[in-house]
Amino acid sequence: MSVMGAFFAYILQSTGYLTLFYLFYKVLMSCDTFHRLNRLALLGLMGLAATLPWVATLWGGNADAPLSDAPVDFALSVASAGTARHWSWERALVMIYPIGLCVAFAHFVYSLYSLSRIVKTGTRERVEGVRLRLTDRPVVPFSWMRTIVMSRADYQENGREILAHERAHIEAFHSWDLLFARIYVLFHWFNPAAWLLLGELRDVHEYEADERVLRQGFDAHDYQLLIIKRAAGSQRFTSMANSFNHSSLKKRITMMLRQMSNPWARLKYLGVLPLAALAATAFAHPEIARELERISSAKVSDIFVTTDTIATESDGRTSRAVSRKRRSLSRVSKVSSISMGWKSRWSGRTVWIPIGLST
Repeated sequence: MSVMGAFFAYILQSTGYLTLFYLFYKVLMSCDTFHRLNRLALLGLMGLAATLPWVATLWGGNADAPLSDAPVDFALSVASAGTARHWSWERALVMIYPIGLCVAFAHFVYSLYSLSRIVKTGTRERVEGVRLRLTDRPVVPFSWMRTIVMSRADYQENGREILAHERAHIEAFHSWDLLFARIYVLFHWFNPAAWLLLGELRDVHEYEADERVLRQGFDAHDYQLLIIKRAAGSQRFTSMANSFNHSSLKKRITMMLRQMSNPWARLKYLGVLPLAALAATAFAHPEIARELERISSAKVSDIFVTTDTIATESDGRTSRAVSRKRRSLSRVSKVSSISMGWKSRWSGRTVWIPIGLST
């Protein structure tokens, strides 16, 4: 089994699971007010999508058809798609995926670098057990790990409410969620469901922080006006941290005004179990399992086999066959000459061959 082939088969399965789980969450769970449970559900769905492909591989490991010739069949199937100028989906996957992964990783590193630069700027203070960085730049308030960054103007005008909101992010360890999710999305950079799940996770973080702020006794009307004011404010400098006005303004206010969901609604979260079992059964189907095994057994070099290579090898085999046929005809001609009493020598001219002698 090729390492790269196995990785691509794993990514394809994980993509299928992740897309299915996102649809399940969006339809059945995203509108509930169980913010902490939704947060755990999102992280759990990502974890399930990462682990279930291994379960499907073990479950469907005994496919009916033999797979010993899988690399050869994979190469021939790719080559039969066209010449070197034509692209198959396997070749596109091998070529495009690493490029996208490098671009996503570069963006991730740049975001961390920009975040570290912003966190290190400004005056350092300590307020209520958290580190606070006050800067003169018009930066949107945000938190990262145990550090809160905001402008001096925001601290003087609405420092109490903003500190309560960002402290809620810190106490709930939301930064670790985002770090895990961003690393996860690196490997699924091509999958819209992965980015949508990341957006849902960020929204849930904001809902949870807003809920904690209101539970501390802040006036809901004044707090919503502050969110509206900040939504039209400064530019965000990084996509890694939890910023005060990140989430959609309408969604945040709607969620704050929404009545608490029925506690029995938590039972629908159990629906992910039969859904996961159904998806694992589908991937373990013999035909799908053989196709995934075909991909996982192929080496990267096999994917770049083209019909030109096959044609060259075929021409070589044809030339060798013609050469053997000519030698055989030469021997037949000599034997025929001796038996007929002919003394003529091999002249090299074209000899008529009966159809029955051709191979």
